[in-house]
Amino acid sequence: MTFGKSIRFQLPAISPVPASANPLDPAARGEAHLHALLARVVTESTQALLICDARQPGRPVAHVNREFEQLTGWGAQAALGKSLSKLLRPPGGQFEWERVESVMSGSQPWRKTLPAARRDGTVFWADVHLYPLTEGDVISHWVGTLSDVTENLELHDALHQSEAQHRLLAENIRDLITVCHDDGRCAFASSSCQAMLGYRPEEIVGAQFRDFVHPDDRAAFDRLIEAHFQDRNEGVIVQRLRRKDGSWLWTEMTSKTRRDPASQRAQEMISTTRDISRRHAAEEKLRSTHALLDAVYEAVPIGLALIDNHGAFVQCNRAFAALFGLRAVEIPGRAASTLIPAGPLARATAAQGTPCDAECAAPGGKLFPTELTVLPLSTAGDNARLLVLSDVRERRKIESRLREAGQLESLGTLAGGIAHDFNNMLAIVLGYASLLRDAAGEPARIIHYADTIIDAGRRGADVVRQLQLFANTQDADLAPANVHALLDECIARVCAGWPANVEIVRHFNALDPVLTVDAHQLTQAIQKLLENARDAMPRGGRLVVRTADVRQAHFAPGSGGPEQKQFLRISIEDSGGGMDAETRARMFEPFFARNKNPETRGLGLAVVYGIIRAHHGTIEVDSAPGEGTRVYLVFPRAVSKTEFTSPPFPDTSAAATDRRTILLVEDEQDIGSLWLEVLPAAGWRVLWARDGAEALRLFRAHREEIALVFTDIGLPVMDGWQVAEAIRREVPGMPLLVASGAFRPGDRQRGLADPVAYLSKPYVPTKVINQIRALIPA
Repeated sequence: MTFGKSIRFQLPAISPVPASANPLDPAARGEAHLHALLARVVTESTQALLICDARQPGRPVAHVNREFEQLTGWGAQAALGKSLSKLLRPPGGQFEWERVESVMSGSQPWRKTLPAARRDGTVFWADVHLYPLTEGDVISHWVGTLSDVTENLELHDALHQSEAQHRLLAENIRDLITVCHDDGRCAFASSSCQAMLGYRPEEIVGAQFRDFVHPDDRAAFDRLIEAHFQDRNEGVIVQRLRRKDGSWLWTEMTSKTRRDPASQRAQEMISTTRDISRRHAAEEKLRSTHALLDAVYEAVPIGLALIDNHGAFVQCNRAFAALFGLRAVEIPGRAASTLIPAGPLARATAAQGTPCDAECAAPGGKLFPTELTVLPLSTAGDNARLLVLSDVRERRKIESRLREAGQLESLGTLAGGIAHDFNNMLAIVLGYASLLRDAAGEPARIIHYADTIIDAGRRGADVVRQLQLFANTQDADLAPANVHALLDECIARVCAGWPANVEIVRHFNALDPVLTVDAHQLTQAIQKLLENARDAMPRGGRLVVRTADVRQAHFAPGSGGPEQKQFLRISIEDSGGGMDAETRARMFEPFFARNKNPETRGLGLAVVYGIIRAHHGTIEVDSAPGEGTRVYLVFPRAVSKTEFTSPPFPDTSAAATDRRTILLVEDEQDIGSLWLEVLPAAGWRVLWARDGAEALRLFRAHREEIALVFTDIGLPVMDGWQVAEAIRREVPGMPLLVASGAFRPGDRQRGLADPVAYLSKPYVPTKVINQIRALIPA
């Protein structure tokens, strides 16, 4: 038997031993034994084996063993006589198995891995070996072995793919991947080291990695290496690595220990190094910014504090703590209400960034004014709030001085305006009085001069009334009134003579137009605003009067939060030239209109301001040059109704009295002399007292004669109210006539019972006579 290019061997089943052979011949017995042994090897081989007959066309299968049957599913009987390609060729594998046929046409052994098909059609990868067998110089058979290598190929492909992926990852990832041994030498460096550090991988592999680490960071790197090869599995350090150009790069190294699976002994430190220079620069900048903000936070002279959503202080700066005489470390943990009153804190919280006034307690318990602003912050899902607290004591002093200066300036303007008007009126009175004296014997001239003097007096009285309205010292006669009806009446009266190029538009949108107001005063205010709007449109334009229901937040004293209140708003809008900021700021100053129009008399819009203030309302102005002017009057609907009407006078049909004496209480000599002329002429006797004490003495001495007490309020020592109350205690039903040049709100509700009447100065004698007759039965 010869092995090599071919095998010379005769199988028993193919060429049996000749019968003529001598069984006793030792050579024959040896050849028969070897022949049987080889047949047994072929039959019992653990590898799939087949024999093809090369002498027949197509080289059909002549023999297969059990392993072939198990591997392919083809039994010996079914396989015999078929070509190898017909048995094993899979669908689409014609080309490969034609190559097999071609090999068996030659004489050389051949080996290849091919796809093969089992009898049931399943495909597997087969490692095919073919060897020729020769008899003499002729190839008689081909011996083939088959092995199923499908699993091996799949494992090989998976390993190859995994290696390719890891290689692709290592070569393309931007981070530097390194493997170091326990001595610190680098065993592997990914190709990204060139992009990151400028070194080729071969320049790093084999070198001590610590040599690339900044000297200040090497101790930390050495500790990391030592820990990894002792008991540590993972680690992270930030260090600087040297570039090839000598510069330093900030990096973050994340490392992990690879251990032997059996012994768990550390073998390598695998690390991923990332370039964090940009992050490090940003962190340094952020740290610098934080340091700067911390410095500003502590240095700013305004109190700053942070409170959590439970209302407790989290932190504060020194200025905040100093306001309360504490150290900054003593503030955190305290409830905010222990330092700041709950009411102002609630108002500032609701105002969302708008400064609110608050009274806080100094270390000694003394209250001091502050300005509190609350700003919402959202940090880590917690609704924290920033408190900005400013001590405004010094600012209030400066504002007070500025306010005093402004008041003095306004007072000078007011005094100048009053002096101007009263000088004009006094000039009229004095001039016409002198003419009156010279016109004796000419009744017509006397009447004309007297009427002119009376008119000048009425104008003076009107200026006084305007001053009282501006100062909010004139009592308002409040009663329910329909605002829409008042506006219609006022517009019809004031705008009747306006030119046709002024368009008047009404938009009355208030659902409930009834307010408790002084109808006369409100009409005065509307009239002045309408006239002001007309003056703003000399070439014509559009005037719009609106009403609307509005709701506004209102903080009641002692309440913890805002309440929504109902208001009625009246707006008067013109399309005139508008006002600049300076004019808008001074438009409610007394006599300011005189500076623009010499023909304008009186206090101007200052009267409107006083009327709105008397009604507990607000007035707002929106105006800009070229954009017209919008004035908003906002009245609360919750103003309590108070009746100021005079009490009903006694019934004149009651029994007449024979009392004809009036007790006059007046400290002004000329006024008293006037009544000594007027009252006796009307049929009354007059007892004149010049102060309260004298009035009480005269009343007690002539109690049975006195029918009425006529008293002024402004008396020395004891005022008119005290005189009236003392007399009423002695005679409860004594009729009273109370006069004053400045009734204040509430004066007429002092508790004086009927009969009583009130007279506002100045007045004409006929009005006084009529009032006295109404109080005293005829």
